[in-house]
Amino acid sequence: NGYIAHRIGRLAVLSLPAGVAIAILTTHDATWWQLHFSQLGTHTDFSGRTFNTITMFSGFFLAVYGVLIAVALPSGIRRRSSRAFRGSIVSAGLFLTGVGLVPIPVSPVGHDLIATALGLSFVSTVATGLAIPGRSRRFRTATMLCVALLATGMGVLTAGFITLALFEFVAFVTMGIWLLTLPKPLAYTAKTAPQPAPARASAQWMAWQNPRAT
Repeated sequence: NGYIAHRIGRLAVLSLPAGVAIAILTTHDATWWQLHFSQLGTHTDFSGRTFNTITMFSGFFLAVYGVLIAVALPSGIRRRSSRAFRGSIVSAGLFLTGVGLVPIPVSPVGHDLIATALGLSFVSTVATGLAIPGRSRRFRTATMLCVALLATGMGVLTAGFITLALFEFVAFVTMGIWLLTLPKPLAYTAKTAPQPAPARASAQWMAWQNPRAT
């Protein structure tokens, strides 16, 4: 059900910073932050194995969350919007897994392509979240701000004003907070969604309209 799906999503989101923090505290590379977080996974020591393992672990459960969240989406959502939203979460999980499966020493080009696709999946996840019907104004505003922040970050990064590590930090924090707060607006939409009238009430209405039939 939705409760189990959100628990899996919370596991995926919270396990990533915990594992990355361990990798940061145990790495011997003091200059990794000048490059990107993936630099932590370039070494074959405990820190590198921890980073790559936690990205695969978190990515796998994020992809599972994207599949199971279907039961938590409001019934009024369009099929195309539902598929786009769930597909974005699944793709983000798969690309996050790919970051650990294909570290930089294995394939620098492949790793960069996967990391770029992960960033685009994050933007797509938040953007398609706007299609969820019945969402509150606060959730809609916060989602639009997240999209703007991620898109602006990509532009500033491309212009060379910030490091990739800083952009990754902002992107993961933004997505993490958004995903952790997602169950609340989904519960809100479920409560505000129109419910079908019970069959008994319909029968009573028909009887009132045609009293001779009773």
